[in-house]
Amino acid sequence: MYSRRFDTPLSHFSPDALQSELNVMLDPASRTWLQVGRDKILDCRTLELAVNTLLLTSAMAQRKLGEEALRYQPEGTHWQVDQAARLLLLLTLRSIVPAVNWPELMLSIYRQFDVSEKIVTVRALDWLAANHELNPIAVETVNTSNLDLFSALALKNAYPVKFLNECTFLKLIQKAVLLDLNLEQIEGLPLRQSPELTKLCMDLVRERLHAEQDIPPSIWLGMRYRYLSDQGKDLYLGNVFSESEQHQYFTLLGLVNNGAQECPADFWQQLAKSAFSMAPHIRPLADELLSEARFSRTSSCFNTGHFRTS
Repeated sequence: MYSRRFDTPLSHFSPDALQSELNVMLDPASRTWLQVGRDKILDCRTLELAVNTLLLTSAMAQRKLGEEALRYQPEGTHWQVDQAARLLLLLTLRSIVPAVNWPELMLSIYRQFDVSEKIVTVRALDWLAANHELNPIAVETVNTSNLDLFSALALKNAYPVKFLNECTFLKLIQKAVLLDLNLEQIEGLPLRQSPELTKLCMDLVRERLHAEQDIPPSIWLGMRYRYLSDQGKDLYLGNVFSESEQHQYFTLLGLVNNGAQECPADFWQQLAKSAFSMAPHIRPLADELLSEARFSRTSSCFNTGHFRTS
């Protein structure tokens, strides 16, 4: 599999399970410090005191615990010890907050965090939210000018594709393209394919061509072939046979992920001829497409039609 399909939620850590993983990494003094901080949050008489305790403890986590990578990582994640501890503190607070109060409280906490703490928060939105209730945090992050913070939300993060509305999701993709981020790292992108997303990405391609600027290679992943105009289909398929291996890779990966059933017959013929000369990391994509086309034998795979390669 060349691009991880988003079909199941990421594994969730319970607070106790997360602390168990941290305990393996921490020396006795560090373990005690983290447990005391967690107990203080749980023992506070008011939510205000609990939030203040969390803010103080979270701010000290990096200095107290260090930045070593956590040994056990849930699928699709990469947490450092200090980041995992901050997540643990947030999960601990969540356990004592009424569900109806959690979204507003979490947004308030997020706005008081520094950038490193905000990065932990947006990476953990899928842990901290049951549904879309933390979208205000995601929306603020889409609008941030901090590249690291935006990337923490946009890349390798399950939350946007699951819970962002269409308008905000399109804005996230547009910003990712403008920042030259790799759309292959947008978790579950094939599941958010739409005519609007396809048009957005093709419009961005045309803008780059008109300005005589380079086209971001991964932008093809934002397009579904069947949603393109005839001219757009010509442009897309022409890049399958581009001199750029990056454009070859991402156009083929886009067809693998998003469907190639409506590609014309002469495309399949040219692909069969060209596959043998493609780079080793690209040829498996071409072979997969050709294999699927041969087995499906549907008329939609072999429509007559023409496309330009220049």
